[in-house]
Order: sequence, then C-alpha cells, then structure tokens
Amino acid sequence: MSEVVVEAKGLQRVYSVRRGLFRAPAHLQAVGNISFKLEKGRTLAVDMLNRSLLSDFLPAQSARGLGLYLIGRIGPLRRAVLREGVAPAASQPRLMRGEVL
Repeated sequence: MSEVVVEAKGLQRVYSVRRGLFRAPAHLQAVGNISFKLEKGRTLAVDMLNRSLLSDFLPAQSARGLGLYLIGRIGPLRRAVLREGVAPAASQPRLMRGEVL
C-alpha cells in the first residue's frame, strides 16, 4: 500500500441561496461528507483537479471547466488523462517507465 500524504474526512460545502426580500435564505448542500486520500505517487494534475472540485475561487472553477471541455474535445488528451487517472506513471514498474534498473 502507498504512503498517504494528505487525508481529508467529512468535507462539505453548503451554499446560502436568497429566495426573496422577505424570505429566509435557503441552504443548498452541494457536497456532503466527502473523504479522500492523496497517496504518494499521484500526479499534481489529479490533485489539483480534486482541489478545484471543492474550490469557490472563480478562476479555479473557470480553469477546471475549460480543462474538462478540452479533455472532452481532444481525443489523445482524453486518453492520456484517463490513463494517468487509472494508473499513474509513478506507480508503474521502472522498466515500463523506460528507466534503467
């Protein structure tokens, strides 16, 4: 098993939505009770994508949306991203990465 570098448990994101001038705001739960572990060997890109899912920062949301749009439109990029997400290059044996023993 890989070494765990970062672990988060029970993350949630609740938005307050205005419903009018005289009504109390509603609470919209976007994400609730999310947990994840970042293991050593995972790529920075996968980590940044995970962090952008939980971010309120508009430039991060815009960059994520553009990246997902491009991944959906460019076939070789989509295959590379899916391959990296399923089996990161760092988790492959050294010979498969082209390194000498």
